[in-house]
Amino acid sequence: IFVDLSNLRGGPDNITAIVIEATDNRLATPSQGTIAVRKNGKRKPFSTALGVVTAVCFLAAAILFLLQLLPLALVTSVLGIIAITTALIQVYWTEADENAHTGSRYGHGPHRQFQAKPSQSLFEHLAGTMKSLREASEERRWKIDWPKLDQQFALARSKADHSDYLEAVRIQSLLLIELMRQIRKQRGDSPGDSSVDL
Repeated sequence: IFVDLSNLRGGPDNITAIVIEATDNRLATPSQGTIAVRKNGKRKPFSTALGVVTAVCFLAAAILFLLQLLPLALVTSVLGIIAITTALIQVYWTEADENAHTGSRYGHGPHRQFQAKPSQSLFEHLAGTMKSLREASEERRWKIDWPKLDQQFALARSKADHSDYLEAVRIQSLLLIELMRQIRKQRGDSPGDSSVDL
């Protein structure tokens, strides 16, 4: 089902699906927000422009202080502190993006993320995929055993209506697998080719 859905969503050839089951709660985090991602790219260099601004501000503050213009000296000192702080943040809290201008299709490609937790929205998404495949099959006059599939879909819909989303998603996933098997059989495609122009 993962390979089928990946191809149907526009994925290129050679898709591999890996399913990992965490058998110990200590191996899993309760939410994605607790996972820290750190890039390994080189740090950005210290900004020369901000360095010049910092030096000018501190020099002006010193001169104004000697001239006993304390309010202006304070303002220029604050501007200098802001400039040096900004420069240090760029160096230590942001990192260079080495792939920003590589032109790589997959470096920053149109990746999409979907929650896999059984829910009403996931079931509806799978049901929408089936609807699109039905429209495509009717347009191309593929011979699909729709009565059998509709019977299974009615069962899945019934489970979803009773908030049994785990069972609803399971049945709907098996239904999509069977639907794609019938489509591939008519088209003479290999099991790894699930590409359908919807």
